[in-house]
Amino acid sequence: MIALSLVVVCFFVVQCASQADKQEPAAASQSQQRQSSSDTKDGIYIGMVTFGPNAEDITGGSPVFLDKDGLATLNDLIDSQYQIDDNIGTALFYAAHMGLANMKKAEPDLPGYLHSVKMITFTDGLDVSSTGLSLKPISDPGNVGNLVFAGEDTKLYQNFIKMEIDTRRINGTNIDAYIVAVKGDDVTNMLSFEETRRSLSSSGLQYGGSRDIGMDELQAVFANIARNIVYDWTETAFTMITPEYARGTRVRMTFGGENNATQAQNARSYLEGEVTIRDREYYFTNIRYGGNIYSDAGQEVKGKIENGRVTYEFPLFSGYDFTKELAVRERELRMWQMGSRENDWQINSEYKLGSEADHVVKKYNALIYLILDKSSSISEEDVPKVRDAVKSFIGMLYDAYNQ
Repeated sequence: MIALSLVVVCFFVVQCASQADKQEPAAASQSQQRQSSSDTKDGIYIGMVTFGPNAEDITGGSPVFLDKDGLATLNDLIDSQYQIDDNIGTALFYAAHMGLANMKKAEPDLPGYLHSVKMITFTDGLDVSSTGLSLKPISDPGNVGNLVFAGEDTKLYQNFIKMEIDTRRINGTNIDAYIVAVKGDDVTNMLSFEETRRSLSSSGLQYGGSRDIGMDELQAVFANIARNIVYDWTETAFTMITPEYARGTRVRMTFGGENNATQAQNARSYLEGEVTIRDREYYFTNIRYGGNIYSDAGQEVKGKIENGRVTYEFPLFSGYDFTKELAVRERELRMWQMGSRENDWQINSEYKLGSEADHVVKKYNALIYLILDKSSSISEEDVPKVRDAVKSFIGMLYDAYNQ
């Protein structure tokens, strides 16, 4: 067991490159995308590395596709392979390097365009073992300088990891790193503690530090990051389906459970517009947004007619939480109408929620690597907390992508 007790959860996030990079990818990225397997599925891919004084990719270096079977596979791996290592030592930077290397090597087997790649590292100690002579050198196509770390100063490895976080790309996408540090009471070397956090994070993306976070909070921490990830690689479009209203009819969607015309008129959160007909096509025009409600649609949306209904889609919709239970959304969302010669709102009692009349989530491809500390300094009673936090994290991603 190491002398310093420290819990660190690191979040390495690969996000989109700049707009220019998206439009004109580098030659290496184009080559990588061309090499992607033709039968590669769009979705989420998850790999896992466990480590103590050594490290092992328990997914075999091949990230698991997160469908129903993949979810079961990952949960089984967590339950069966996440066991405390009896040998002493913590190879934090070595394990982080293995994750970075395996992300790079997996590129040809992943979708050609990855919106984001996350590498989430959990550890309860400062690095003490990454430069051990017994560790097998990591095969890393990103280590273009063929740097060797065995027997060297740990600082060399630490600087390499930081440099790779700042400069490495996975299928053309830049890397950002998040770190959540949970400091034990016996940690006195705050300089080393802060340097570890900085080397494993991007500017402004550090969690913990001034406030201690305990093992009991791991699930909440992972859940919060999962929500951020979902927000990062999903795009919500609100879909409003109406009858074929007459020209000039005003339509208002409210989002606070309003029950009468007065409440509808005074609603804080709303979306309102006017039905316009041009060249035998419906348009929703003069759109206004109230409260936090907003969409990139702007002030006009073209409708699509199907079976006597008109569908209006509002892309990049924000201001309402569509992850709420259906019963809550049915209570809060209301559609109101007002004819061109009328002065009061009339509720549309036929309006019904559902996936087609509610919202559409557009999803992007993602690669996630979890780097899990199993060193002897982790107590047996904390093992279930780590397992539950990780499984809940993966479950949240699965649920969000397959809703």
